[in-house]
Amino acid sequence: MNSLRSFLWFIVVTSVVITIGCLDAIDLDVPQEEQGTIVIQGKLIKKNDEAQVDVRINNLFDFTPQSRLPVLVRTVELFETNGGVKMLERTDLNTYSITIDLDDPDFPIEYGNEYWIRVVTLRDQIFISQPNKLLKVPAAKELRFEYQAENPNQEEDRVKFFLSGNIDTNVDERKSRLRFSIKQAYRVTDCESKLCYVENLSDLNNIRTLDGNLTSDASFEDFEIHDVAITSLFAEGHYLSVFTESLSDEALRYWEEAATLVLRTGNMFEEPVGTQFSNITPEDTSTMDNVFGFFYATEIDTIRVYADSSLVGSPRPACPPLKPKEPNCLPCCDCLGLTNSSLTKPDFWIN
Repeated sequence: MNSLRSFLWFIVVTSVVITIGCLDAIDLDVPQEEQGTIVIQGKLIKKNDEAQVDVRINNLFDFTPQSRLPVLVRTVELFETNGGVKMLERTDLNTYSITIDLDDPDFPIEYGNEYWIRVVTLRDQIFISQPNKLLKVPAAKELRFEYQAENPNQEEDRVKFFLSGNIDTNVDERKSRLRFSIKQAYRVTDCESKLCYVENLSDLNNIRTLDGNLTSDASFEDFEIHDVAITSLFAEGHYLSVFTESLSDEALRYWEEAATLVLRTGNMFEEPVGTQFSNITPEDTSTMDNVFGFFYATEIDTIRVYADSSLVGSPRPACPPLKPKEPNCLPCCDCLGLTNSSLTKPDFWIN
């Protein structure tokens, strides 16, 4: 049973982290009592002038990503410490969302407040998350990179990115727990001289967390955030963006366990790492409804660094000057065929 739940939780993690690839389907003889597990994932993000809340609700039937099906939901409500309540609206097949102004007097978005959700399905199943505290995120100080040329101990040119920042928030005596995610943005010119900008979020192998309580320092220096081989993605300019989330103790535990599962092979017959952490339960704990998931509140700090091709070995562009004749010729026949590509330059791109 624990092995099945460990494997299920790996699938759960893939539903909340946007990945570049996808998992292969695995045929499993799933016990009847484990089928129909509901997965609830969501978070509140405090921004400069508003808060964005998104909750995804799925049903799993055979423990594969392809088996995620939307749940018929009656209501999704968001609660806060002072008694405020907001009703989320359905914005996608399995997603419920709301945007809240920071000056909304009926629903304050403040550091130290706790937030939680309550989901009611059309089958009158009721699920509730444990209250999760919104904590201030300390601003990052520096994001830099180091180019490492091919050498006898390294088969390819690589670039490593390092982040420095604060751990103390100057709000209270608590040190921050942080999660880092990354996005790569690069430019590519196809054989029709069309210029595209492509942005991709990091995959599951790039889950990074930092527990400030494990150090006596008020800051951290040169935390390795990304290590990647030099390819044509760096030929026409490359930005790396790092997003830092503030985490409660519970949210840190959630992401640490997610990272541990990603490092494993995904073989359900391995010895499980233990019961995976979830802060969502049936409101009536005497029911037999199976539910997994996590909801938390956070603030995000963003920092970026631009890697000019001349500083990373001047790699060759992806596309030759003549249009290739092969039928499968992405990105060179049409760079807009790449996932997440656009002709519009991102606002942050200044080069």
